[in-house]
Amino acid sequence: MIEAGTDGFSISREGVALADAAPGARFMVKVDDTRTPVQAIAVASGRATLPGWTN
Repeated sequence: MIEAGTDGFSISREGVALADAAPGARFMVKVDDTRTPVQAIAVASGRATLPGWTN
């Protein structure tokens, strides 16, 4: 699950991690309706956020 948001706004999408990552590490995630994987930052097992966003 990729999550991003700020006060009053949040969004989440399901995706498939293309590699393992420890919390705080960057990795690529394939989101079903996109051709190109997106970069994410691991938060916890099964959870990630987008660079530049907090949750």
